[in-house]
Amino acid sequence: MPGNPGGTSNNWSGYAVATANYTSIQGNWTVPSVSYVSASSAPQTELSSAWIGIGGVSDSSLIQVGTVQQVSSSGATSYYAFYELIPAGEVILPTAQYPVSPGDAMTAMIECLSGCEPNASQQWVIEIVNLTKNWLYDHAAAPSHTPPPCHPPSGSWRRRA
Repeated sequence: MPGNPGGTSNNWSGYAVATANYTSIQGNWTVPSVSYVSASSAPQTELSSAWIGIGGVSDSSLIQVGTVQQVSSSGATSYYAFYELIPAGEVILPTAQYPVSPGDAMTAMIECLSGCEPNASQQWVIEIVNLTKNWLYDHAAAPSHTPPPCHPPSGSWRRRA
């Protein structure tokens, strides 16, 4: 789906909107349990994620926050929360301080706090809350690029396999 609004993907599902200037997005989900599916072409590690984001539909920049669940061919699982300001890399939240488990109720929000006009120096807040384990993480961010909520605009709620 990235770069292809209304299109299809082999590993994405969800909803993307690119019809207005979006300055905030919020989503809720339950962390799924994962198990390894053995097949001749299966990778050694299988991964899925649930996240919300602003941008990335018609360009390569994106602000996103969510959870990842992965399983290895031995059956070992891992679950964690993350955020990402593409083109910078993913930031994984420390699992000892911000644990994530199957069945946890999650909510997340991304909001532009200032400079929410095209080509402005923007300030964002990224927040993720584990309602089951009663923790909250928030991060103020000033991306090194002009994020796409203003140019071009889009918002999305996705699951990736």
